[in-house]
Amino acid sequence: MEPDDLYGLPLEEFTAARNALAKERPEVKALRKPSIAAWAVNQLARRHRNELEAFLAAAARLRDAQLGEGDVAEATRAEREALRRLLQIAGEYSGAAQAERVRQTLQAAAVDDEAAEQVRAGRLERELEPAGFGSLLAGATARRRPKRDPARERRIAEAEAAERDARDALARAERAEDAAHDAWREARTAADDAKRRVDEAARRVRDVRNG
Repeated sequence: MEPDDLYGLPLEEFTAARNALAKERPEVKALRKPSIAAWAVNQLARRHRNELEAFLAAAARLRDAQLGEGDVAEATRAEREALRRLLQIAGEYSGAAQAERVRQTLQAAAVDDEAAEQVRAGRLERELEPAGFGSLLAGATARRRPKRDPARERRIAEAEAAERDARDALARAERAEDAAHDAWREARTAADDAKRRVDEAARRVRDVRNG
């Protein structure tokens, strides 16, 4: 198994498979178990590539149309239908509760080429955010350069730093959770072995007494 294969496994098998692979390739231990929504999007990339590419192509045509290179209404209908189809498929993996998180990840891919490549790779660990764009109209307004606001930029930088810290803390907590789970399984196995030895010893005592 290769590290990339981990992201195609059923979500509940990820941690055990990663830990087993890490015995041969220690660097794999750093890989994080995907969130439910991220895992669902990964399955779209791995199992429903045609539908995913149809959506990304429709999103690209909509961006072009918004810049005056096509019929905006028609492109919007096509993009919405492709998105609806993807969300319907993703629901089979993540359930309705994660639909909004899946949607925001796909919309991030629709307006940002780098996000689209991350989605195509099928190795997301967390869902993506549309980077502050309220809609696909971001493509039409990207040419405008807003007047600089140092105070606002500072607040954004502070908020982004706080988000990075929070994500790092989450990653540490998840690694600790994985380690605790592994320790529990080892302890459970040891307890089962000890119980079997106790049962065997008890049987031997009974055999000796009855003999």
